[in-house]
Amino acid sequence: MERPDLVSAVARGDFIESAEFSGNMYGTSYKAVENVTSKGKICVLDIEMQGVKQVRPTLQRQNKVFVATHLFPQIKDKATLPCQYVFIRPPSMEVLEQRLRERGTETEEALQKRLDTAKREMEYGTGEEEHTQESDETDIT
Repeated sequence: MERPDLVSAVARGDFIESAEFSGNMYGTSYKAVENVTSKGKICVLDIEMQGVKQVRPTLQRQNKVFVATHLFPQIKDKATLPCQYVFIRPPSMEVLEQRLRERGTETEEALQKRLDTAKREMEYGTGEEEHTQESDETDIT
């Protein structure tokens, strides 16, 4: 989807969450979630901190199950949506920086932005998520 189309779709409310990261826009549409859940499958969202901050307040916690209120009007049954939050973190900021530098895909400026964002995300994720997983795999973090 081209950026202007994505901006319009977000403005129309077609997305559960959206975020901008390193100058690129990302998001999860209601339609994408409906396509998965309508087949009886579990939908897993791989979202940044910005997305979690949008999704979390819009769902009400009741007995470890999140109940959709006005967030999912397009989803047919509007039933409860089991929701678990998992925070995947690198072993340390130093390891993350080493991994990013070894990739060689970032300018120094972009790398510093990623590290600044990662620091905020690690602070936010500590104690917030129901599950925390340390990643020792370089392909994941």
